[in-house]
Amino acid sequence: MIFTFVFLYREEFIKVYEELFHTNNIYDIQHAIDRIQAWKNRSNRLPVAIEASRELTIALLLYKVNQASNTVFEKQEEICRELSLAIVRFVNHITEGGQTREFARPIIVIAKEYGIPEWIVHLRHEITHSSIPAFDVLLRGVNTALQWLQERFWDVQIQTSPSKAQIISKKKFDIKEILQSYIKQRLKAVEAGYGIHGSQSLSKNTIVAFSQSAYKKELLCCLCDVGGLIPTDKQLQIFDIKSQDLVHTTDLSLPSILVLFWTPVLKLIKTLGYGVDLICDLIRNIKNSNILQTRLICGWIYQLTFKIENCTKKSIHMCLLPTETSCMVLGRIMHKPTVYTPLLVHHFNQQHPLNINVEKKLLDVLQMYHSIDDDDDVTDDLMDCGSIVASDDDTLLKDVHHIQDIVTSQTKHTGYWKLHNSDIDWSSVPLGCLPGQLLDCDDLEITVDTHGTINSQLPSYQPEQTTSSDHTGSSEFTRLKQNRTEKRFTAEQENYMKNKINSFIT
Repeated sequence: MIFTFVFLYREEFIKVYEELFHTNNIYDIQHAIDRIQAWKNRSNRLPVAIEASRELTIALLLYKVNQASNTVFEKQEEICRELSLAIVRFVNHITEGGQTREFARPIIVIAKEYGIPEWIVHLRHEITHSSIPAFDVLLRGVNTALQWLQERFWDVQIQTSPSKAQIISKKKFDIKEILQSYIKQRLKAVEAGYGIHGSQSLSKNTIVAFSQSAYKKELLCCLCDVGGLIPTDKQLQIFDIKSQDLVHTTDLSLPSILVLFWTPVLKLIKTLGYGVDLICDLIRNIKNSNILQTRLICGWIYQLTFKIENCTKKSIHMCLLPTETSCMVLGRIMHKPTVYTPLLVHHFNQQHPLNINVEKKLLDVLQMYHSIDDDDDVTDDLMDCGSIVASDDDTLLKDVHHIQDIVTSQTKHTGYWKLHNSDIDWSSVPLGCLPGQLLDCDDLEITVDTHGTINSQLPSYQPEQTTSSDHTGSSEFTRLKQNRTEKRFTAEQENYMKNKINSFIT
């Protein structure tokens, strides 16, 4: 039987196969599920094995996500339902093709003909007509079903028709020449006044060439070089872009004509998953010696790092950077400081929110790293713009000497207590007290004097003369005060203690 597949090229099919069966990365597995869903949306005639693989993988992914967050126990009932449904649909879909006779045949007979393990069919029967089996049994059933699909369908598809993949892989492409051809064609359209549209599609030959993983490094290198995303002086003239306007602006966004010029290629880069690599290569090409090139690179980083929810269909911004990699990219930007870095830090804080103290400290660190002369007009203008989000507290850099100090300070929480290594004879300290502390009043707070000795907050006591007119119990109170000559109590405290002692005596 011949199937008409809905993927553009065979490499996409192979990539989905690898993400389904040869990786444990949650994001790769989710990408494979999304690709199969896209195939299903294009055509309703999707092979049963691919559809069954998708449903089983969705159930298994739910388990892996909860396993990563240690919530399997809380979500066990929900996971069991998903695993059970996936097993039932797997057996039903696969065996449905064997019901070709006038009378329906038992499912277990058809499953045996197809090589499906018999216990999987019994498991399906128990789920359908009895109670849901144990969690471990369901998990093993899903893994066994996926293994059966891999061996009986996916591996066969990969091995039986390698000729098409070999033809593509053996064909040599000149990436630089293909990219130059794309640039010339688009420049002619600009010069002729036809305008540039980001929705324009690439040629099939260009898509096939750029999609080869063997040419990934060469493609990214050509894009990041001058003449690629970084336009030459002649290209700037064609685009009617003035370099001075770019250099002295405090807005990192690039002219729309430049972004639309490269939108078709950037969309393919995003589809192939090369976005993070492209941004990192752009950062590596930052050179403070060329202010215009630096401005253009920082502009592209700005354009390509918007959050997906901030990128509407009509906007020319793109999201090539997953949220989970934003901190890594920001760290690389900080290690290549330029006059535009404060604007990028502020942009990252808006798109991928940081702690407010982190942003302030990063901006202060840039003051130390900056290698451009203070007399530079460009530097003065941009640093004035960066002062909008800079710190007003000069003490932020008190203990910061490197970027790592900022990261460490965010994870280290210190309190008021400090470790004391001196030996203390606790046998002479009353229970419930610290050395030098007394339980004579309502306040248990202690202070440390200038000599490092722990004392209570009560000042020293000066002995007073007592009179014989004191009522019963006064002699006992006088004796107590004389034994505590180092402390002095207020009148309120003395009356409180005096009444307490009298009550004890009576």
